[in-house]
Amino acid sequence: MIVKNHFFVNRFLPMMTGRKLTKEEMENYRAPYLEETHRKPLFVWPSQIAISGIPKFSTDIIQAYNDYLPTSEIPKLMFHVKPGMIIKPKEAKQIIATWKNLTAINLGKGKHYIQETHPHEIGEGIANWYKQNYK
Repeated sequence: MIVKNHFFVNRFLPMMTGRKLTKEEMENYRAPYLEETHRKPLFVWPSQIAISGIPKFSTDIIQAYNDYLPTSEIPKLMFHVKPGMIIKPKEAKQIIATWKNLTAINLGKGKHYIQETHPHEIGEGIANWYKQNYK
C-alpha cells in the first residue's frame, strides 16, 4: 500500500486535510517520492510510531518528552484543532492546564494536516509567539 500505491500521499493526505488539495499541491507532495525506491521513509516512519509500548526506542523517547516538557520553562507553542488526530480536544485541554510556559492556539476545525487548512493562522501564530518569547 505505502510503496506501490503511494498510500500516504495519494489517499491519507487528501482524506486528512479538511479540504480538497489542488492538482499542483498534490504534485508538490508527490515530488520527493516519484520513484518507489524513494518511498522508504514513508514506509519506515509509520513502523516507528509507538503503539502499546512498541517499538521501545520510540516509547522511551516519547516518555522522556512527556517527563520533561510539562515542567520545562522553555517557551512552547501548540496548535490544536477539533476533531484533531494526534492532539484531540481532551488532550489539548490537559496539556494547556498542566504545561508551563505554553502558548496554545486553537485553530478551530481541522484533522491532521492543519497546515493545509490554516496556513496563514499558523504562520501568524508562529511569528507572534516568536516576537513575544524571543525579542
